[in-house]
Amino acid sequence: MDVLVDVDMNQNQTEEFVLDNLAVAPATPVVGQQYFDTVLGFARTWNGVTWDAAVSAVGTFSTDIGDGLALSYVVAHNLGTLDVIVSLFNNTTGNEAVATVNHTSINTITVTFALPPILNDYRVTVIG
Repeated sequence: MDVLVDVDMNQNQTEEFVLDNLAVAPATPVVGQQYFDTVLGFARTWNGVTWDAAVSAVGTFSTDIGDGLALSYVVAHNLGTLDVIVSLFNNTTGNEAVATVNHTSINTITVTFALPPILNDYRVTVIG
């Protein structure tokens, strides 16, 4: 059934509905419109300017980085936001590490060291 007019729910709830599952955002959204982004894996809401994550859930991602050769490592956290907090520490000593962190995209950060870290020498945790 296509509904082509506004429906007043009189403060009643909608039960067991499913958002549109789309790989690409709708081309002509209206403020408050939502869909489930099948590429990013979470719901998004149009705020009138950009598509925001529909909920403010906090997620975390952790991994070890270092290969003895590279100075920079791209970490794919897939949290869907640039607003992340990054923690980096040495796996052997437990000491916090000093590195440059670039918020590369809504799903990745890039960690750059002055010297190449040895294999899996650092633990990076991204919270967002």
